[in-house]
Amino acid sequence: MNFNLFKTILILNIFILIGLSCGKKDLVLIKIGPSFTYAGQDFNVQPNGFSAIWLKVENATESTVVVWENTQLDTTYENSKLITAVVPNHLYSNPGEYKIYLMDLKSGKKSINNLTFTVYSNIK
Repeated sequence: MNFNLFKTILILNIFILIGLSCGKKDLVLIKIGPSFTYAGQDFNVQPNGFSAIWLKVENATESTVVVWENTQLDTTYENSKLITAVVPNHLYSNPGEYKIYLMDLKSGKKSINNLTFTVYSNIK
């Protein structure tokens, strides 16, 4: 296992345990999928033709939304551990690393961490 991945998982577990011991319900991002694409290439295409991501999380509520950089995504709450979001194609049209985080619209709280969605240059 990659040492950096191990450290990240360990730190996240510590944050979760601290939050649980304090009675707090911090939003935690565990994993996103897919986590990359190529510039302009649709991914995880849904029946409506839009690309979408799924997020494994802790403590999501019906008022939790996914934020891509500073853009709030159309988010579907599945349960407290899984949410999905539609990603408009203009957000992945240019190569780069994009910060993904959660926000609870009722409390205004953001997730204690963020993850990265990578858009690679097109292969020619």
